[in-house]
Amino acid sequence: MDLLQLKYFKTVADFMSFTKAANFLYISQPALSKMIKNLEVELDIKLFERKLRQIELTKNGEIFLSSVNKIFGEIDYTKERMLKNKLDEEKTINIITSSNRFTSDPILSFTKDHPDEIFNVETLDNHTIINKLMSEEADFAISFFKIEHSDIQCDFLYREDIVLVTPPEYDAYEPKDYIYEANNFKHFLFISNYKEYNQFIKNKLYEKGIKYHNFNYVDDALFNIFIQNRKHFTYLPVAVCRNFEIPYATDQNLLISKRIFISKKKDNQLKNKSKTMYNFILDYYQKYEMNYRI
Repeated sequence: MDLLQLKYFKTVADFMSFTKAANFLYISQPALSKMIKNLEVELDIKLFERKLRQIELTKNGEIFLSSVNKIFGEIDYTKERMLKNKLDEEKTINIITSSNRFTSDPILSFTKDHPDEIFNVETLDNHTIINKLMSEEADFAISFFKIEHSDIQCDFLYREDIVLVTPPEYDAYEPKDYIYEANNFKHFLFISNYKEYNQFIKNKLYEKGIKYHNFNYVDDALFNIFIQNRKHFTYLPVAVCRNFEIPYATDQNLLISKRIFISKKKDNQLKNKSKTMYNFILDYYQKYEMNYRI
């Protein structure tokens, strides 16, 4: 049994005439009659009572028609859903990023003039970012690290300064008086799911000779609470410090300056909405880069 047989059966039942149904389906009446006969044999039930030039559904035929109507109703509903999903996908701007801080400001600015735009933003590691770009599951990416791949165009986007934040009891001292001292106990705080960023900061601690004793990991929500309470040492983008009005060390020896990148697959012709957003982000960071610098 297949959908074509069900379609033929439903058409005959709707017209209650093999002749009219055959004309509607653009097939011969004998071919249609044979199709229905084969269906009856397969089901081992009689679907129609044939009386001279008239036909009518048997009781089992009525039951079968009810089920067939449900099947085609579900198919129509599924088609509508898939079409809606396709239209939504075409309207959605798909961005992947190493951190949502790279996308939140430009998206907020963009939606002031484009309130109806739909975004899908995922935070991923660099390896997954490459895979998503190559499979074109994402339109473009903003990443903490440069993407090295022959089929991906990766461009410098902007530079951000990352600064040291300390507990308030150290505000009265110069960082050099305590930051390099092994005897001064220091907990450093990290967001648990940003493994690549965390390792980058740890490497910088080692390079700068900063002595630490323990690393603590929390989720995004707790991190935002803890950094405002200033119970730990941590490194934060200076824009985050300004947003939460968190004091930070201005010693240039403790500053981390990091290049941020924007990437897309070379042969991926971005749809108009995504291309507009891509160019908007380029312009946004060119215009407001100093907001992310000391």
